[in-house]
Amino acid sequence: MLKNRLTDVLDKKAIGYEVIHHRPDYSALETAQDTHTAGQEFAKAVLLSTPAGPVMAVLPAPCIVDVERFAKIVSADEVHLLPEGAMGDLFPDCQVGAEPPFGHLYGVPVYVDEGLAAEEYITFNAGSHDEAIRLRFRDYEGLEHPTRASFAIAR
Repeated sequence: MLKNRLTDVLDKKAIGYEVIHHRPDYSALETAQDTHTAGQEFAKAVLLSTPAGPVMAVLPAPCIVDVERFAKIVSADEVHLLPEGAMGDLFPDCQVGAEPPFGHLYGVPVYVDEGLAAEEYITFNAGSHDEAIRLRFRDYEGLEHPTRASFAIAR
């Protein structure tokens, strides 16, 4: 059974969630498929580097971050993908590339795309490449308090 700082917080706040065990996956779309989740309901966390520090963009699995639009949202001249090496330092209890969309647990501001806000449930990596969590979007938003914005584009 999955046990980490995220599940500790979910349990402490009595937020209902489901842990889904699946084969090891290394892309959000593969994990969405293996967890029987529609791509639009699978929330992938993308870590970005800004002049003010790292931020997390949370968006539907089939989309990518429009970095120019995101830069305007965060009032930055430029925004870049955070190098993988830095992810391990920021998320020490997570496998690189499997960070959950709960940046506040790691001191990282979170922006969620409006496309996910329309979903009743979201599924996301739970810190490893073989476990995911499904919960209500409203519970996610109530716990994380992300900034809502529109920055995802279909690939």
